[in-house]
Amino acid sequence: MKGCYLCDLMAKKIDNLIMENEHAMVTFIDETREGQCLVFTKKHRKSMTVMNTDEWKSVGEIIHKVSRALEKKYNAEKTYLLCISDMVEHIHFHIIPKHKDLVSMGHYCFAKVWEEEGKRETSDAEKKAIAEELRKMIESG
Repeated sequence: MKGCYLCDLMAKKIDNLIMENEHAMVTFIDETREGQCLVFTKKHRKSMTVMNTDEWKSVGEIIHKVSRALEKKYNAEKTYLLCISDMVEHIHFHIIPKHKDLVSMGHYCFAKVWEEEGKRETSDAEKKAIAEELRKMIESG
């Protein structure tokens, strides 16, 4: 899609490309934390819900392989996976190593939301009811 940052990027030679497959590719961006990578679909997709099964498999394969490589290279405890796609409306996933000497990124992500919006206080009964509603929606297609 013309004017989409990731679609425009794919039209060029990507020097920091790590790997690609039929439906997705991953680049090394190193923006937020050392080792950060960006996985994105080759087709312009605004939402995860429009990705088909083959695209999900392709994205998952890349995420798994790159996560293992990042953990090995940076001696990381694990990798974080973030998918927000608000600033760039093309589905993409940030893979970020959890460096042993740095604070958890979950602390930043959730603390900021709670600061801005407050922490939700959903009752157990309401959680159960919503879980059942979602189960029925999934089963009915």
